[in-house]
Amino acid sequence: MHLHFAPHIRIAAIGRHLVVMDLEANAYQCLPRAFDRAAPVDWAIDAFADDVRADLLSAGHLVTDTNPPGTAARAMPPPMATRDISPLESTCWPNAIDWMRLIAAAGTALIHIRLSPPRAWLRAVERRHRETDMTETEVVTLVQRFRGAATLIPGIAGCLPNSLALILFLRCHHVRTDWIFGVRVHPFEAHCWVQWRDLVLNDRADHIRWFTPLVAA
Repeated sequence: MHLHFAPHIRIAAIGRHLVVMDLEANAYQCLPRAFDRAAPVDWAIDAFADDVRADLLSAGHLVTDTNPPGTAARAMPPPMATRDISPLESTCWPNAIDWMRLIAAAGTALIHIRLSPPRAWLRAVERRHRETDMTETEVVTLVQRFRGAATLIPGIAGCLPNSLALILFLRCHHVRTDWIFGVRVHPFEAHCWVQWRDLVLNDRADHIRWFTPLVAA
């Protein structure tokens, strides 16, 4: 029997643990000691213990039918950001047009997160828009405008709405970004952030390094 992960499942191996993210149910599951030893980079499903495979099958995470093209379960993230934007540089107010863009982005983000599963959030940020080459200074200025106004908009302080609102706001300026979902297991925590090249836009580089990416959009 040839097994595949279901299209809505994303996974990451962290040491001996397997972390599963369900993009339809918006749920995470950590399977401790899924491997006899720390999983190698090229591990396969047959490396799981029988009881782990049984748990994944019963949960619907593993299926026997063929996955549609392009639904690989393992995360294929960009390189982890190594730099961030200092909070001391974040005081910058948007102009009238960017205020409207930011409010629209925040509203859209909150509606998506409250009414739809993560799979729909990822579709909302698919790169089907025109992209413009910008300098780092220009991108940082846009992020500073977002930060300056975001503190006055209720509901977008958490990493999920903040990241989605920031991506949608930057998309109005045709800036290409990466939305990274990551987890850690000691203690278990899920988190997300936005990257532009090697610069994390809404977090600290020394914080995100503790997380293993599961999904990149």
